[in-house]
Amino acid sequence: MPVLALAGKRECAMHVPTSLVVCLTLTAIASAPTTARAKEPGSLWLGGAIGPSFKVGSRLGGSGGNLSLAGQAEYTLDPKVSVIAGLTLGLAGTVPLQLRAGGRYRVSISKMPIRPYGQAELVVGRLFDVIGANLTVYGLRLGGGADFMLRPQVAVGGLVAYQLARTVSDRPTVFGSFELFATASMRF
Repeated sequence: MPVLALAGKRECAMHVPTSLVVCLTLTAIASAPTTARAKEPGSLWLGGAIGPSFKVGSRLGGSGGNLSLAGQAEYTLDPKVSVIAGLTLGLAGTVPLQLRAGGRYRVSISKMPIRPYGQAELVVGRLFDVIGANLTVYGLRLGGGADFMLRPQVAVGGLVAYQLARTVSDRPTVFGSFELFATASMRF
């Protein structure tokens, strides 16, 4: 019974940082001016994200979820289209380390500081500690989210994504993961 109690505390502890980031993001959104501009063409945005990731419909062993940190760069080609690249690292359970690259398309809402988007990325990386093994993976990640422009050079938001990946091994398997991130970025 103590093992079950410990597992519950660890999973609960995984959600505390995410909850804190979400609360801080919502507080910042509520107190921000509504005159901020959209992301301008030719600008480079660097950002980070934190949130849970859960395996979906998989025979892949290891833990069913983890807390992930991500870093991302976005280069805006025009007000609606951006090129994105990033790195994701899992912090608990089956730990993923992934490189991502792809594109983002923004939906324009006139005079609103909220900028919804959809994105598609190719993913390559490693899964560490899958029942004692380390596996190479590749796949496709599709997501949608929104940025709230706090200032012309600062944005916060959220991202919901689904990743479909395949392992490279003598017994390859396909698995999915559902991700929920709180994000923040700054123009450089």
